[in-house]
Amino acid sequence: MKKITLLSAVLVAGMATAQVQVPMNMEIRKAEFSSIEMTAEVTMEEWNAEYVAKQKAAAADYAAHDYYYAEGMMHFGYTPQFYGLTSSFIAVPYLDSVVWTNYYGPTSWYSQANNSLVAENSETFVTAYGIDGQYYLPYTTDHTLTQGDQTYNIKGYKYAAGNENGGYLASAIAPIIISTGEMIPLTLCGMETDPMNNESGSDFYQISATGRGAYAYGTKLVVDTATGATADTLLSTVRNLSLMQISAVNIPVYNANGTAIMPEGGQVKIEIFAADLTQGIIYTDSVLATTVVTSEDFLDLSGTMGTITAKFYEEDPFGGVMEVNVAVAGDFVIQLTGYNESGCDFGIFADYYTPGGTTLYKVNGKYTPIFSASSNLAISYDAYWPAIQGYDGDVMTVGVEGGAAVYGQYPMALLETNTYMSMEDTWIVDSPEWLTVEYGVVNVGTEDQPWYMGGVQVTAEPLTDGAGRKGVITIDADGILYELYVHQGDITSGVEDVVIPTINDNKRYNLLGMEVDENYKGVVIMNGKKFIQ
Repeated sequence: MKKITLLSAVLVAGMATAQVQVPMNMEIRKAEFSSIEMTAEVTMEEWNAEYVAKQKAAAADYAAHDYYYAEGMMHFGYTPQFYGLTSSFIAVPYLDSVVWTNYYGPTSWYSQANNSLVAENSETFVTAYGIDGQYYLPYTTDHTLTQGDQTYNIKGYKYAAGNENGGYLASAIAPIIISTGEMIPLTLCGMETDPMNNESGSDFYQISATGRGAYAYGTKLVVDTATGATADTLLSTVRNLSLMQISAVNIPVYNANGTAIMPEGGQVKIEIFAADLTQGIIYTDSVLATTVVTSEDFLDLSGTMGTITAKFYEEDPFGGVMEVNVAVAGDFVIQLTGYNESGCDFGIFADYYTPGGTTLYKVNGKYTPIFSASSNLAISYDAYWPAIQGYDGDVMTVGVEGGAAVYGQYPMALLETNTYMSMEDTWIVDSPEWLTVEYGVVNVGTEDQPWYMGGVQVTAEPLTDGAGRKGVITIDADGILYELYVHQGDITSGVEDVVIPTINDNKRYNLLGMEVDENYKGVVIMNGKKFIQ
């Protein structure tokens, strides 16, 4: 294995921008808080005509308003200090395509970029986004929905329409560090909805459980009024479509009783389990990470609210401990226990109007949302989805005489990636002995409008035997694998590369195409994506 060195700073000019991006507003705002009552205390209801009819309507002309979503999407949340960006963002990992689905049936879809029609009379809108980019979101228009013999008027939807700075889409974005030195986290909490639901459109609330306790999502929730039994296990389920690197978990909490949120001796055990939410399976025997937080891990912001921050640790080579990231390749569930037994007193902020609740309790060995309209907890993850792709293919070529390999018209391979800020620490590069590899950050934009990519320069030794040969440079970019092929000379008579077919079944396969489980260690292919497990 050869030593791989870092490139010195390189500039490549004259490249065309691959996509239209919107500028990111990096100003920060302090969170504002509201309270709202949740009164539903029944089992989950099916979504049907009766359910539609009784939706809260802010306008008499409409039965409900639209809501669209993409599988695996999250939102930009608040830092532990309750700061966030002035603009609202939906975040997705890098995917071959993103499918937006409308909650209330077929409608017309328009682009916020230029108000152009992008899909007509369709329940879905399919598009694609690049790596580390910010984009305009779609919006839907007013339409009708027929259920049985009843037709309902549905109001169109524009995400974060109540936010004067608007709402955007962040695709496989690099970690954002704001002026406080903290990372903008990812959360399932809706954060923003259409202003039809409330004056501002904000969807970040303290939610009570009325007769069952002070908190719908928190400590001492009564599940049996006859015995006073409480729900002692709280879970948040996360549909995750790409490898996610998690460095911390932030839980925004509040107190409604004038008591200590995390008293001396108070603690919460936090576990992350693998899951397959398409099958409704939580793999409780597959613990991806576990930690116990105490009062020392609680940031008190006002006496009545603050943030519980969980980090994860491993033993270091010297017998101490070190912080580590948790790499999660698929769906997962975060579970909280121990909060009642240790005397904690808190509720967790959540959304209220956003459809599609992801919160569960475990009661008597069974999982239940308890409430008919389950919410999404504002648990936030200091996390991102690493991504890397070739800009113009995956092959470099070089003559039999050796020397510098070329990538199309460029003297280096240009890789779209969101790992460029940490590539010195997170990239692991391996290559054949006959190749010398250097890599570094490349600005293919301008000084005023930079566009950063990963640049890989390759030098080959002269070919002394045979007509040609192939080499594979393997790049582990913070857990995501990318293969860059080098062809020297005539390779038509060479051995064909083994190609593993893309299978989108949420199962794991090794490089030989054999199915493996979550305990397998090494290179794994899942839904066409390679990563190190």
